[in-house]
Amino acid sequence: MKELTHTELLVWLQDHRGSVVSISFNVECGGYSASVLSASGTLRFWRDSSPDVAASSDQSGLSRVDIVGLFYVGSDDSVSLDLSDLPEELTATQREHEFDGDVTEEVTLHVAENAWLTLRAGK
Repeated sequence: MKELTHTELLVWLQDHRGSVVSISFNVECGGYSASVLSASGTLRFWRDSSPDVAASSDQSGLSRVDIVGLFYVGSDDSVSLDLSDLPEELTATQREHEFDGDVTEEVTLHVAENAWLTLRAGK
């Protein structure tokens, strides 16, 4: 298991652009955990979206640095993931799982004491 900085997390996401990923947001409720949001699909950076989306974002006055962590999962832009303004003290961990010869990378971002975001992508 490896700890990731905010910058390393964003690089990991950039490295997996165009890959099929799954994301889940979970919270721990007493003795069990519940998935609040789950999605899977192709990971795209916001500038990889349709030209209309990128053009309207460019006209909003935001620079590339302001929205460096905005990604979409799936083909219809219904699930967005914006990690641009995360506090630097949040921790993320990266590890690999192997099952039947397939290797999956998993990154877990600990958002709060009892809440975490997990991203998975094939390697």
